[in-house]
Amino acid sequence: MGQSDLHQDMIGRKQAVRQRYVELQQELDERLKLRDETRLDGLRHIQQYVSHYVLTTAQPSYLHHLITVQPHRSTRSSSVITLFRPPSASSL
Repeated sequence: MGQSDLHQDMIGRKQAVRQRYVELQQELDERLKLRDETRLDGLRHIQQYVSHYVLTTAQPSYLHHLITVQPHRSTRSSSVITLFRPPSASSL
């Protein structure tokens, strides 16, 4: 192998190492993003549970006449807590 062949081989290896570095960095970024999304989903679930619990068990009196909480469905896939206005008595 001549001097120029060694030089070309070294350049090829550097390029391969750089390419692999970029691939690993992209994979790491994707995994971190997925982990963060999973963590956020868990936090949203906790927030929804606590909101539902507070609104259904210790509903403040000033909210009692303004909203009604939809009956709890125990599914983690539910992404919202639905609030309804209770039927209002006409004061006219």
